[in-house]
Amino acid sequence: MIARIVTVLCALTMGATMLQAAPKTAVFPFELSVPALHPDDLMFGTTIKPEEEERLKVVTKELRSLLAATGEFAVADLSSIEKEIEEKSPLHECNGCESDLSKKIGAELAVLPLLQKSSDTLLNLTIAVQDVASGRLTKRETVVIQGNTEESWVRAVRWLVKRRLVKKKENKE
Repeated sequence: MIARIVTVLCALTMGATMLQAAPKTAVFPFELSVPALHPDDLMFGTTIKPEEEERLKVVTKELRSLLAATGEFAVADLSSIEKEIEEKSPLHECNGCESDLSKKIGAELAVLPLLQKSSDTLLNLTIAVQDVASGRLTKRETVVIQGNTEESWVRAVRWLVKRRLVKKKENKE
């Protein structure tokens, strides 16, 4: 009888753990950092090209969709803080304002994606996950992209989410 009760309690505890809600997550828009070059170096400009602006929107949408599909993140709606995001951008240089913005919408995690342009064909894509309450980074993953195309940016986002950001599911076959 006691063994049966223990078994039931263990099953209930495991079930409750498995059913825990995914943390509400503020997935901020991708930002593109273009380095300020020496004035004599005219290899490429320090402005963001219109096609890169569009790619930023595409990879932001892809990242949000992929993270939501994992079930590990409850992607929050950022529309109520959209104006503040624009005012405080670039968020990767705002000294922690992403935590305040995340708190305003009740998010537990903040995802900060960044593309750093080293040249016109070489970029670093970084996705950082921050615990909002403590301000501590829980993950920071980077991949190098060779090729400044929408396809290469999307492929890099997919690779990082699948191989670095989400917990690996055990293969039960």
